[in-house]
Amino acid sequence: MLSRLNGLIKPEQSLSEEELSALMGSDLHALLYGRLLGQETVSDATLKQLAEQRAQAIVTGLAAVGAPPERIQTAAIELFQGEGKEVPVKLELGVAAKR
Repeated sequence: MLSRLNGLIKPEQSLSEEELSALMGSDLHALLYGRLLGQETVSDATLKQLAEQRAQAIVTGLAAVGAPPERIQTAAIELFQGEGKEVPVKLELGVAAKR
């Protein structure tokens, strides 16, 4: 099914014997991930939005399993300058003061 969908997006490209032999035994996911890192750029605004969505998902998940909503807080999103194209994720959990 994926090969049919791929044909809708862009024309199929044939691989040479040399290219096929280079791919044999390779980790396809690692190859695709490497190509994606090399070609895709993500803005700081998009990364901030992703961080906000992750924080909200965590808050929603904690509330769903019974954590009191008044004890769940999110902190301000901080921009982190990493090296290369990988961005680490920082998650802090603490105990809120009892009210």
